[in-house]
Amino acid sequence: AGHDACQISHIAPTGMIFIPCEGGLSHDEAENTTPEQVVAGADVLLNAVVASAGYLQT
Repeated sequence: AGHDACQISHIAPTGMIFIPCEGGLSHDEAENTTPEQVVAGADVLLNAVVASAGYLQT
């Protein structure tokens, strides 16, 4: 994920949102994230987009 943000950052602001996986597993076949954590991450994204829109309008 970081390598993608690094490349895009040359042409646009970037950010990354991380949500926890059960048991701390990441990049593993046993990785699992609860729907509640996905919703929480989506809420962070929504709030960031709304905040950015307000920033761009002023």
